[in-house]
Amino acid sequence: MAILVLNAGSSSLKTAVFERGRRVLEARVSAIGAAPELTLGAERRPLAKEIDHAGALSACLSALRETSAAAIDAVAHRVVHGGDLFDAPQRLDRAAMARLESLNALAPLHNPTALAVIRAAEAALPAAAQIACFDTAFHARQPEVARRFAIPDREATAGLTRYGFHGLSYQSLLERLNPIPPRLLACHLGAGASLCAIRGGMSVATTMGYSPLDGLTMGTRSGAMDPSAALELARRVGVDEAETLLTRESGLLGLSGAPSHVSCARSVRPVHARCAAIAP
Repeated sequence: MAILVLNAGSSSLKTAVFERGRRVLEARVSAIGAAPELTLGAERRPLAKEIDHAGALSACLSALRETSAAAIDAVAHRVVHGGDLFDAPQRLDRAAMARLESLNALAPLHNPTALAVIRAAEAALPAAAQIACFDTAFHARQPEVARRFAIPDREATAGLTRYGFHGLSYQSLLERLNPIPPRLLACHLGAGASLCAIRGGMSVATTMGYSPLDGLTMGTRSGAMDPSAALELARRVGVDEAETLLTRESGLLGLSGAPSHVSCARSVRPVHARCAAIAP
């Protein structure tokens, strides 16, 4: 059985093929929207500047087919936000896709891109099962005291809770630890960054909350702010512009004025516990 694993970032696409649990091929496209480049092993190929994530997937599939003619039986997608709708891997059909689309506003840098890649994968590999695995699922069983904000339980506050993210990364880290420490503080550091307290192999607290904007200062995301400061910003420039400023123009980029990848590289050493395999 051959499984294609796709990890769609805001400006990148990582792909890998697994057979019987072993990674046999991988390709990635970086700098989508700027100067896209395909990497296949030691080879690097420049791509058309206007290429989007669907085009990046097409380029990766073409490169992978140059190396192997193996038929893909399933495609596993990393999806950042599952909200309250998904707390486990989900085979995607039309109804699941509609529910997934309803979550776009919770992770505007990530979920719309994941959906675009899912649709491109469906078109390119119509016979393969499409499976979504969610970064929020690892934190879904945190105790209520860790997930709940100190706000009243009303219709207007429904769904406003701490979801937590980078769950696939933390799961992957735990799978590599033998034995798993009874208490562990895990770090996912890079353009997106978070910390997670793990007890007995379970998430009990994490720095990201309702969205991937919360917590640590990141490449282009502000991280935690006084709610009054965020509200005042929204009053000054409007909600949509405030969201763009806080998610795409803040963080290390906003502090330094340098391109986000340069700012991040100078300020932190990316330490990734990436998900190496996502099984349906």
